[in-house]
Amino acid sequence: MDILLPLLLQILKMFMLMGVGYYLYKKKLFDDEVVKQLGNFLLMYVIPSVLVTSFIREFNIQEFQYLGIAFALSIVAITIGIVYAGIVYKKEQILEKFACIFSNASFIGIPIIVAMFGQDAVFYLSAYVVTFIILVWTYGIYLMTNDKKEVSIKKVLMNPNTIAVIIGLLLYCTPLELPVIVVDVFKSIGSMNTPLSMIVLGTYLAKDSIFKLFTSKKYYIVAMNRLLVIPLLTIVFLKFIPNEYMTLKLIVLVVNSVPSANTLAILAQRFGYNYTSAAHMISFTTLACIVTIPMVTILAQMIW
Repeated sequence: MDILLPLLLQILKMFMLMGVGYYLYKKKLFDDEVVKQLGNFLLMYVIPSVLVTSFIREFNIQEFQYLGIAFALSIVAITIGIVYAGIVYKKEQILEKFACIFSNASFIGIPIIVAMFGQDAVFYLSAYVVTFIILVWTYGIYLMTNDKKEVSIKKVLMNPNTIAVIIGLLLYCTPLELPVIVVDVFKSIGSMNTPLSMIVLGTYLAKDSIFKLFTSKKYYIVAMNRLLVIPLLTIVFLKFIPNEYMTLKLIVLVVNSVPSANTLAILAQRFGYNYTSAAHMISFTTLACIVTIPMVTILAQMIW
């Protein structure tokens, strides 16, 4: 239970930062172009910097083995969502399926995991992030298009986060070292992840009346599935994993319990789906997570 207070404080801090983004957008100090550029900066530079710095540490064979276990647990955790969404949603409910399967691992997952376990935990979280990227740009794209030709392995490999983890693994597994000043620059850029990502999410909430989020049954069902049912199924699966891997279990569980991925809105716009509905799903699940993430974390510790 000792991780509960840092978790609650971090969630409160994140929502306060979202309030800043909400205010800036409502007052027209930020517009859609500014938000787009901030989002690109986060995805292209800030989050990769967080991932790279998490690998700047002395090689440890046990840590490396744990990283492999984290990959395996991440694959199963996301697959649980794929199977569950395929059962409960109809074929045409594309946005709802995507919203349930893919979590906001980078924007929300990283700040929460850092608050709970410290910066070093991003090393293991990187396994989930890469698994997420691979599945989004393969299964996720196929889900959106129903066309295998749209699936691009190149986009998986050229994703900045994938590149960051590859660079990080090279630094971790070889004698290569970056100059201290370069490491400091990476850390400085990475430190912007929490404030910028929350401010961007806050602008999503400001794009429409916040009260409209509470008028659609569809958003409640998506939130229930993304934030409660899939985490509960994940808890059941992780129950069978020995508690010597407790930190890995909690990292995978928490990041598989965060709100729907921002990628949903990006791909909805790209492929001609209802962008507003997609953005609302992200916003609604983001608001609801302030209650559900602590609940899921406490329940897991009680069951395990």
